[in-house]
Amino acid sequence: MFLQETKLTSKDTFRIHGYHVIRRDRTRGRRAETTFGGGEATLIREGTPFTVLDSRCTAPEDETTDALQVELQCPLRIKTLNVYVPPIRASSMSDTPTQHFTPDQWPHDTNAMIFGDVNGHSAAWDPLVEEDAIGEQVQEWISQRDFVVANSGAPTRQSPAPPYALSTPDITLHHSTLTNRVEWETLTALPSDHFPILVKVRVGKRKKEEKRKTKPSFKKADWALFEKIIEEKLAASPERDPVPWWTEEVDEAVRRRDELRAQAKADPAAGAAWREAAKEASLTITKARQESRRTFASGLSLRSDVGQVWSTIRAIDGRSATTRRDDATLRVGNRRTSKDSEKADAFMRVYSAVSHLPPRVREDRRVTHELTDFLRTPCTQCGHSRRGCCSPFSEAEMTEELSRLPARKAAGLDRIANEMLGAVTSPALFNLFINDITDDFPPGVSASLYADDLAIWCSDRDVSAAETKVQRALDSLEEWARRWKMVVSLEKTTSTIFTLDPAEARREAALHFQGQPVKFSPTTTFLGITLDRSLTFTGHVKTIKAKMLQRNNVLRAISGTTWGCSPSDLRSTYLAFSRACADYAAGAWMPGLSESGLRELETVQRQACRTITGCVRSTPVDALAREADLLPFSARRRQLAAVAMERHSRDLPGDPVQRILLPENRPRQRLRYDRGWARTGQEISKDAGLDDFPREPFLVVASTPPWESPPPPTVLFHTGLVRPLPQNAPAEQRRTAAEETLAGLPNPDVQAFTDGSATAGTERGGAGAVVYRSGREVKRIRAPAGRFTSSYTAELLALRETLKYIESILTDQDPALNIQLCTDSLSSLMRLREGPANQTERVADQVWLSLRRLGRRHRVDLQWVPGHAGVAGNEIADAVAREAAELPQDGTPITFAAAKSLLKRHVSREWVESTRHSRPAPATRPHLSHDYHDVVGPGRVRLADRLGLSRREGTALARLRTGHSPALQAYRHFIGAEEDDGCPTCDGGVREDAEHFLTSCPATARVRHDVFGREDPTLREVFADPCRVIEFLRRLGRL
Repeated sequence: MFLQETKLTSKDTFRIHGYHVIRRDRTRGRRAETTFGGGEATLIREGTPFTVLDSRCTAPEDETTDALQVELQCPLRIKTLNVYVPPIRASSMSDTPTQHFTPDQWPHDTNAMIFGDVNGHSAAWDPLVEEDAIGEQVQEWISQRDFVVANSGAPTRQSPAPPYALSTPDITLHHSTLTNRVEWETLTALPSDHFPILVKVRVGKRKKEEKRKTKPSFKKADWALFEKIIEEKLAASPERDPVPWWTEEVDEAVRRRDELRAQAKADPAAGAAWREAAKEASLTITKARQESRRTFASGLSLRSDVGQVWSTIRAIDGRSATTRRDDATLRVGNRRTSKDSEKADAFMRVYSAVSHLPPRVREDRRVTHELTDFLRTPCTQCGHSRRGCCSPFSEAEMTEELSRLPARKAAGLDRIANEMLGAVTSPALFNLFINDITDDFPPGVSASLYADDLAIWCSDRDVSAAETKVQRALDSLEEWARRWKMVVSLEKTTSTIFTLDPAEARREAALHFQGQPVKFSPTTTFLGITLDRSLTFTGHVKTIKAKMLQRNNVLRAISGTTWGCSPSDLRSTYLAFSRACADYAAGAWMPGLSESGLRELETVQRQACRTITGCVRSTPVDALAREADLLPFSARRRQLAAVAMERHSRDLPGDPVQRILLPENRPRQRLRYDRGWARTGQEISKDAGLDDFPREPFLVVASTPPWESPPPPTVLFHTGLVRPLPQNAPAEQRRTAAEETLAGLPNPDVQAFTDGSATAGTERGGAGAVVYRSGREVKRIRAPAGRFTSSYTAELLALRETLKYIESILTDQDPALNIQLCTDSLSSLMRLREGPANQTERVADQVWLSLRRLGRRHRVDLQWVPGHAGVAGNEIADAVAREAAELPQDGTPITFAAAKSLLKRHVSREWVESTRHSRPAPATRPHLSHDYHDVVGPGRVRLADRLGLSRREGTALARLRTGHSPALQAYRHFIGAEEDDGCPTCDGGVREDAEHFLTSCPATARVRHDVFGREDPTLREVFADPCRVIEFLRRLGRL
């Protein structure tokens, strides 16, 4: 038990029965008076061995912070720190001490836990109060020491004075290796402004309760009733397994392990088989957890609930998602009970003792007689005649009273509720009902309706003129609400002025609604974006930073576990769960963000990068982003702005957003750094070369109506072969399987092989096909697929052109034919198989139009064949597609998917090129090698698990590439662990950096020759094979 602010002195006695009390009282008052507050005490239950540690946990000049360190002699040997940091208020003249707090002296061992009231706030544990200096220091210490905040986000303190604000000055920290053992929750408040906190630490493995097996009598069983009960139980069982990673493979491995253990108990000679089975079961469980983790990470998004994520992580790790324990003991007096039957008996005894008033039998009997006599006494009002005030309500009286009740959501006498609830059509009906709400608004006033939320705005050079127009709109809204008997929530209605003039930014709008002034707010949140008066988005950045810090805690929690430490999984989790908070509508607001706002977001992303890669804090920021394969926000905002511009340039003509893209409608540039999303996107698109080609518009509405969307039964998709083959099967086997599959289909009257080609899968596309009729070649089709395209689009284009040609050669006089289309694009067939109503690409929609027309009279089989396997028709189509790629591409429209991919590559190359010319690091710092930008260039980063490396090996590789590795003397000297940076095995003070260690150190020449094939390889040659680098480190004993 850890107590802070005990306010005890040497004259006070403090004892609790059954506990040892270790105290550290304050010896100096924090104010000018002789008042002594602060102090802390750690209470340890008798029978638990412990050691009080004398190591100092505060800075030498820190005279205000109280700290007490105790090590518990439990199986984990937990080292606890009880700490209290008093709030030195700069505004108070009575606070004489100076705050010298620093957490650098705190214990940071893997078995360390910190419990304290630090009076500091950070978004990582306190989303209700802005970050302060202490919170920033603690958050930085957490990131450096690989610690995790155990707080769930719940407040731990409520101010005793109005407005009784909630905050979280109390934190619980532990090393990431203890994440799966710690549970944290707040309990019912004591007479204090702080809530008590319960932290549970599992110090050992949970014992499985052995239940005695019964011996059923199968002869007496009612099997019909048994079957009925089982079916009912299965139907009522939850859909989700409480242990999400428990698969059939795990169940089989555990069953086999238990069987062999039973054999080993009877015959020790079978112990080896049991141990082998135990290892196999452990490996199977680890793989199952990893797969469950990947599945879980792939489903994370911006809308994922943080609390639910933590519950899922605990479930994957094998813990219950809640803190309830079925085996909790119950203490009644001095006796503890754990069995359910004993608990029931104890409850019965306690209830029996308090269920009588009074508890004595004779007095209880007397009170019962008195109550009986009282009930027999005539009523003083009516004498039991049930008249007057004691008479029942009449129907007229009840109707009158019901009419006086306020109208709420319950249905009245007419059985009709005043709100449309419980029907799927209610939102649509409500939108139709309020659709005319803006009809009487004055010209120049715009509005946005989203369900029951209404936003009204007006733009004008004169604030007063805009204010007048908005007031007229409010008057119209008031009249509409009165006419249709709608209630507008004035408490939720606010007004905000957006202006570039600093003087006008301080003005408050004087608007009224229903005779009441409209509350003015300097900021407002519209569709999830926090807008401030000058559109600096400072408040929005603070909100995003707080969300990302909380979600980054999930990364730190799973990065140290055996089932979730894969860098690829960590990166995917960060992208979907954390960075998605910043990506939301970022193409619109992030281009206008200042450099200081960008730094706030970059700081949070760098924390995630260090968690993903394992790099140290001193790693250069550009290299850190390259190692994690993440674009910094300075480049990503340009990418998102360009993608947003490209998307809106394809909107329908007349869309309001398209007017912004016109040069004459560009808004005035507010600041030098704020160029706006449209201007930024147009500049990037021009630099990438997109302006030279037409753009393909979006498919807004499918050509096939929804009531005709089911594909005709004569159009059949075949995505497999008669014999399943492994991916690495020889070409001859794949060709034979493809020919057998085609032979099993109806003999085709018209057969076509199609293929698509694109250089590097992204540029100069070509679509090709060869068509046969009655076994004779009749046509080779060539069509350009676009200067910027994808293989997927080229494959669909080949299908479209082939179907158009087949339609042109068939007539109404032709009988029902068998048409066979063969393609090596499995992805295009899978997408088309989803049906015409689910297509989002215009070319796929056109393919389905042809398929539906042909399917009315003919049978159409679309068959997948393996590519580059020697299938004659496929090889011809592949050659024709390559020829088509050389055709002029100027008139071919570029799809949005191809443009988006091009813009991402263009911005990424821009950023990588800019890092080459960044300012070099000082000579005293470890620096990047000259070949680093070539070794870790765009598309060359492969995270550790993709190379088959463990988390430890991947971390060592990333640190070595960046030069900030404990394996290097230069880095150890940089952090103060060594006196000089010279190579310990070389003369002349040669600096041992990554380049010297890996390419030219004489002491490692023999090992270098054995691993890399030569004694003097270049750094580019060394890092070209990361697995050899790991082998090199292992043979030298530096891993």
